[in-house]
Parts: sequence; structure tokens; C-alpha cells
Amino acid sequence: MKLLSAERFRTHVKGRPVISGFLSYLDARDPHLMLCTGYEDYSAGYDAFELSLSRDNGHTWTPPQPWLQGRPVPGGRLRYAEPAALFDADTGKLIVLVDKNLYPDDKLDTDSTIKLIHTTYDPVAGT
Repeated sequence: MKLLSAERFRTHVKGRPVISGFLSYLDARDPHLMLCTGYEDYSAGYDAFELSLSRDNGHTWTPPQPWLQGRPVPGGRLRYAEPAALFDADTGKLIVLVDKNLYPDDKLDTDSTIKLIHTTYDPVAGT
């Protein structure tokens, strides 16, 4: 197999590999996109998600803006993971779902209860 081309949207930051979040259109007619990426701290431990927008079908992108950032809390570290998005053409809004989980001592607890965050992005208002 021969690699013919490759593109890189994000690069490592301070040794933290980039992880995929989502890529979604934001308009039913115009090629407006939102790209979500995050950074890995260790296997199954990642967050620091950022968002970028493109108004020209991915040819150019806005600088990444911080979105969700893990933080220390009593009992461990609160982290976000697995963001997913779906553009709802009926409402003109992007529906976004994200996991929110407590990592005791900053380690994944496979028996913990993961909370699901539901939010929307309004491309017209930019919020």
C-alpha cells in the first residue's frame, strides 16, 4: 500500500496526541462546518476539546476555540469524552452529545455512572 496524500488538522501539543471529536455540517445548503478535536493525556484519559469553524467546506478554518476542559474536583478529575454531533435541518441547529465522567484519582472507573450532556449550537447566532 502506498500513501498518496495526508492532511493534518491538528498537531500534538506538548506531547499530547490529538483525538477526534466530530465533524459536522452546520447548514442545510451552505458548506459550513464545525470541527471538534481534543487531546489525549493517556489511554482512555482525554479532554481539552476545541472547536473550529469553516465557511468554505473545509478549505480554511477559524483558530481553535477552547470548549470543554477537564478539571480537578473533590474525589478525582472531571473529564469529558466521546463528543458526537448531528445537524437538525428542521431546526437549523447542531445537536451535540458529550460524556461527562468522574475519574477517581484521575483513573478510569469502568463501573462509574457516566452522565450524558445534551447541548445545541445555533449557527445563525453563533452560540
